[in-house]
Amino acid sequence: MMNQEIKTKGEMMLEKAEKISSFWAFKEEPLSKDKQLLLFDNVQFIYELALAQLELKSLGVNFEVTNGLREFKLLKEPEDVETLKRKLAYFKLIKGEYTNYFYIYLMAKLVAVSDNTRRKKDFTKSFKKNLDLMILSVKDYVDIVKELNLKLGKIDIKVGDSRNLPLEDNSIDGIVTSPPYSIALDYVSNDAHCPKNIRI
Repeated sequence: MMNQEIKTKGEMMLEKAEKISSFWAFKEEPLSKDKQLLLFDNVQFIYELALAQLELKSLGVNFEVTNGLREFKLLKEPEDVETLKRKLAYFKLIKGEYTNYFYIYLMAKLVAVSDNTRRKKDFTKSFKKNLDLMILSVKDYVDIVKELNLKLGKIDIKVGDSRNLPLEDNSIDGIVTSPPYSIALDYVSNDAHCPKNIRI
């Protein structure tokens, strides 16, 4: 019992998701070192493959298609892998790192598990709906930044006790919180599925 591996709630939710539905745009498989660009698993048609190639060409990536049109080999080291991680929409991995689109899919997957468990919603429909909403949210964010000509600052994440954060005095312009204190929601019954998912 002492050596038993403890899984996080997220890992358990993903396991539950696999049992609920086999509808996925990706599989959580580790990327071997010889694989450099890997498509989402639901990219299956020739036109999607063509769009994936156009996407790479538009971003200046020098590549060749390998492994029965499923993988791409980099012929030259990309100048800016971080930009590719942000912009590639047909690929889940580049040089062993997940793309931003992969993380959007992953978040939609976890929300769909919650919707299915809490509200008994159809898993596949919930996944597609949440994915669409998340992508729309990102688009709205980009549009408003451009429209208002916002100058965004850098992100610096610090973990610690909020009563004693390593911050200088007068260095904070604003605080946004979302505490679970609404009297409109019964948090005990609303989150009753959580202990089951985390095996408490």
